[in-house]
Amino acid sequence: MLNINNFYNTADIKRFYFPGKIFMGVDSRNILFQLLGSESKVILVCDIFFSNDPFTNEIIKKFPVDKLKFLIVGSEPDTRMVGEYISELKYFEYDVIIAIGGGSTIDTAKALLAYKIYNKYYKIGYGENRDLREISFRNKPVFAAMPTTAGTGSETSRYYLISDNETKEKTVSRSWSVVPEYVILDPYFLQNASKKLLALTAFDAFVHLWETFICKYERSEYGDMLSLTGMSKIIPGIHKIVNGLDIDLKLLMDLQFAACLGGIAIANVRTGLMHDAGEALSAQISLSHPETLVVFFREAFNLVKEAIEGTQNYLFEQATFVKYGIKSIDDLINFWTDVFDYLNITRDLKNKLKCNFVLNEKIVEKIYQDRVLIEKESPLKLSKEDLEYFVEKSIKYFI
Repeated sequence: MLNINNFYNTADIKRFYFPGKIFMGVDSRNILFQLLGSESKVILVCDIFFSNDPFTNEIIKKFPVDKLKFLIVGSEPDTRMVGEYISELKYFEYDVIIAIGGGSTIDTAKALLAYKIYNKYYKIGYGENRDLREISFRNKPVFAAMPTTAGTGSETSRYYLISDNETKEKTVSRSWSVVPEYVILDPYFLQNASKKLLALTAFDAFVHLWETFICKYERSEYGDMLSLTGMSKIIPGIHKIVNGLDIDLKLLMDLQFAACLGGIAIANVRTGLMHDAGEALSAQISLSHPETLVVFFREAFNLVKEAIEGTQNYLFEQATFVKYGIKSIDDLINFWTDVFDYLNITRDLKNKLKCNFVLNEKIVEKIYQDRVLIEKESPLKLSKEDLEYFVEKSIKYFI
């Protein structure tokens, strides 16, 4: 029997899948109360910044203390954190999981859901857990996610990242069964976000859409549809942010929509070079996920420039790119470089990298282990020498 978690696009057969339901709009968060039964037993997994938000408090007040567990996420999830939460929930038979937060919060909730349906949560979908089957669908909790950032796409993706508590290495898991059943996109959660946070998270979404668009065999018309639409939402929004124009609800909803599309898009393929490099770097230095992507994006774009000539022509013919004068890979690099310079993101990264010693060879080895990427899905086959040059030049830009 085909395990849908292990079926990928090929040159001849394409597939597209998304098991969730999406609600988007101003005040759409209130739909949550229509989805919850009065007798539900709930785990509320919440980002620390929203732990005392009026909406969060409204959820808490809805349930008596014996029917709700409130878990606050203040950092990226690791094996120690998830293990402690699992122990805390050992005797709490919940039927609803609500996640309010960014990628770390939603990934934490996914790990808890994975444990509920697999009796495991780490490295799901890989190695010895590649063909893991659900223990039972009958007791699978309803999962609702409300992202408070517009970047990771975790709310619509089958992937989640958990760090090893000792090595700090981020390990990916994948399963369509952990995709939230209900995704609620409300600009309410972004209204106090800084310009810097909006830009960084939007870039994260842009990279998801970009890597979907340039992958070799797994690329499909389904993915192109999502990538072109999402990238065309991000560019105008970021242009407004760096040019001092109003950050209105429409802009925030456009960024939420693009991030949501990015999650669906990347879940139907796999992450690419920037993600492999970024995850390896974050194991050495305490950087946010989007910051690690910023470190590597210039050289990643340059590396594939010639290999995707036909693809990029298609991209830069799109009306949004034409409108904002983005006619080439170089223009795209300059666009994002200007954004990062304007918001002092480049300056901050240079300060962080100068204060830390980076082992380039560890990053190279991490990427080189991803044989599917370097031999198949990368637009050009990558040698170890290519990767060494790519990593060295990327890091050198900041030190």
